Amino acid sequence: MNKFWRVYSVVILLFPITEALSQCNSETFTMVGDTATQTYTLVKKDGEFKKLDPEKYTGSLTLHENAHFAVFAIKGYKGWMAIDYHEKPLFEVFNILEGEPWPDMLIENRIRVVGENGKIGFANECGEIVIAPQFTFVTHFHAGKAIIVEDCKKIRPYRDKQGYRIVVECLHGYINNHGKVIKLGNYTFEEIKKEIGWEPYNDAHY
Repeated sequence: MNKFWRVYSVVILLFPITEALSQCNSETFTMVGDTATQTYTLVKKDGEFKKLDPEKYTGSLTLHENAHFAVFAIKGYKGWMAIDYHEKPLFEVFNILEGEPWPDMLIENRIRVVGENGKIGFANECGEIVIAPQFTFVTHFHAGKAIIVEDCKKIRPYRDKQGYRIVVECLHGYINNHGKVIKLGNYTFEEIKKEIGWEPYNDAHY
């Protein structure tokens, strides 16, 4: 059993369903994972279904119900990829944990995507990129705002009991849910977090 399925049996990220689904043009489907055969099936409301090639689709940590896209680890692609019912790759999904496979999820109808430039943007639940990848780092949205981090610079090394470390200074600010930068400057993450009342979805999800 590969590492994706070991994690899959423990935790599922549920993509929330909102009224905006009815405004999407793409087809909706539910992703069903079979832990016995380690296969995935996409099932439409009318009963039509499509079994995915297990040699190609190697893992998923998300449960998609009546969704317009599903997120998978796909052979030949780096990171997590979102696909539609017809297996068309839509965008790369941001991985939220350093060194561990954990894809971002829809929060407030926004999911973080990674562009070819390595920057982060957002897509909506229709599978459409609505905020172009342009941020060095950005949190998920909370109450319509997300914290951004830009222009990070290594300032100086120092040593503590655990070894050498690098001091990094960055600009912090926040955007609205349309991607407009409302504030950016010499502030700390905590200062911006307090100003806008931002809260993480959970302890691991920033």
